Amino acid sequence: MIPTRDSILVFMRHHTYRPMRIRDLARALRVGHDAYRGFRRLVEEMVAKGELVELRQSRYAAPGAGSFVTGLLHGHQGGFGFVSMDSDDPDVFIPVAAMGKALHGDTVMVRIFGRRRGLNPEGEILRVIERASQPIVGTYYRTGSAGYVVPDDDRITAHVQIAPGEAVAALPGQKVVVRITMWASGQRQPSGEIAEVLGFPYDPNVEMLALIRSYDLPLEFPAPVQEEADRIPDTLSPDLLKNRADYRGWRCFTIDPVNARDFDDAVSIEPLSNGRFRLGVHIADVSACVPEGSLIDREALYRGNSVYLVDRVIPMLPHRLTNRICSLNPGVDRLTLSVLMDIGPDGNVLDYAIHDSVIRSVCRLTYEQAQTWIDGQTPDDPSLQVVAVDLALLKKLSDRLLKKRLSEGSLDFDLPEPLIVLDENGKPVDVRRSDRLHSHRLIEECMLAANRTVAGHLLRTHLPAMYRIHQKPSGEKLTELMSVLAGFGHVLTPADVSHPTHLQRFLESIQDRPDYRVINDLIIRSMQKARYAVDNIGHYGLAF
Repeated sequence: MIPTRDSILVFMRHHTYRPMRIRDLARALRVGHDAYRGFRRLVEEMVAKGELVELRQSRYAAPGAGSFVTGLLHGHQGGFGFVSMDSDDPDVFIPVAAMGKALHGDTVMVRIFGRRRGLNPEGEILRVIERASQPIVGTYYRTGSAGYVVPDDDRITAHVQIAPGEAVAALPGQKVVVRITMWASGQRQPSGEIAEVLGFPYDPNVEMLALIRSYDLPLEFPAPVQEEADRIPDTLSPDLLKNRADYRGWRCFTIDPVNARDFDDAVSIEPLSNGRFRLGVHIADVSACVPEGSLIDREALYRGNSVYLVDRVIPMLPHRLTNRICSLNPGVDRLTLSVLMDIGPDGNVLDYAIHDSVIRSVCRLTYEQAQTWIDGQTPDDPSLQVVAVDLALLKKLSDRLLKKRLSEGSLDFDLPEPLIVLDENGKPVDVRRSDRLHSHRLIEECMLAANRTVAGHLLRTHLPAMYRIHQKPSGEKLTELMSVLAGFGHVLTPADVSHPTHLQRFLESIQDRPDYRVINDLIIRSMQKARYAVDNIGHYGLAF
């Protein structure tokens, strides 16, 4: 009888186990003569999948048992790398001489052979379990009749050798997509074939295409997905409006960048008694048009998110949804999820409601246009003058929300975004600093209020959800920050950096100093990265 995979692993992970040859392993597991051939095949399959590792002298062990681990290789331009595991264990440092034939992004098996004092453990790569799924993009060069490709990603230090018959129509100096086909034991560099010729790099379209190919981003939607999207009606059926709050009579409007093509959130405001406001945040209800398990849903799951590049957007959903059916375009009925918040003079949410809803946006504003109305300019269209009044109310409310947030310790970093200016051929010709307007802050505060309200609702109703969290900076990062700031003449104690309130006050105190911009960036770099998690531990940067 052939043992199961699990029984083999349990045996090999026992503390008394020592690496064995396959015959000795079969004997220890009491594998009969008739079952030995099938047992040997199973062990070889487990080695191929990385479930077992073959050591010197044909001995076998289980990864994770003792000094063997499996993980993802992160290459470095210096030729060395680090292997990260799914566990919380520290990454394993791989020196240049121990990299073997592994490349950045490969899943590898590692033998750990030591721990450097105070540093990461050190190891060697035993074998590549799985090559990186992303294609390699690089520049093709020729030497005589043969050629080679130098990868754009400097974390991939190997050059891919291209045989004369594998160069397709590539010319020296062109960007190409290459696939590794072989890396024999005697070869210093891998062999490959050119899968696609992109063109010469002086064409900005080629550079952008090279970036897209290097991340294996899908430019087109599969035909069945597109066909499913095309079958979704442009107008809302009465069935879709059942059990939805009807806010089509409300004054809802969108504010987005001037080059935005889809509008997925709208706002509304209503003054109440005693200095209170009713703020409405209305988010496009895509789920109403994309049933769970549909082709569109599965394609969105595969893509994971929309990707915003300097000259285009690669969307998660077909354009028919993002730009039309699920976009809150003015003058048309659209399905939304609405969060209505009654907010007091102190910025506290006194009451709220969350509804499936339908709205009809009255207008689409750009941030710049909204700013001119906030500054007092009268809209050219008399019918929109009442929207300018709403903007003034929203400005007043957002100022309250911002004041409350800052008083509670929220950090308000000055983060100007670069604006890349392209010419008619898509070539970058300028980089400008984009202005941060009151209209930007207005929308930021509305969205923060809505997200915080929904998060509180989910917690109170014990509904499982993903939360946007931000952990406190590590003690090591804060110590390093204090040391660097001391070099600028700013002496801070651990108490001064332990809470965002103190950091915010410090930033406000040096706003007029010439070193403010540098220190602002240093504090940002000391922060942890915000991420999503099922446990709501709060948001350090926002003091939520």
